[in-house]
Amino acid sequence: MTEKDPPTEADDRDLPWQQRILDNIWLLLALSVVVPGVLYLAWGLWEIAELPVWGG
Repeated sequence: MTEKDPPTEADDRDLPWQQRILDNIWLLLALSVVVPGVLYLAWGLWEIAELPVWGG
């Protein structure tokens, strides 16, 4: 392949899976919203579960 040739699907399949994930901006955007959201939700639920029972 010369520099003037456009990339083909075969070229994309040669990339490692990590590079394909890092090249997908929408996946990175979704992960940057979902991962902190799930972690904060789990943290909040854990904190609620650890609250002492009132009056006991």
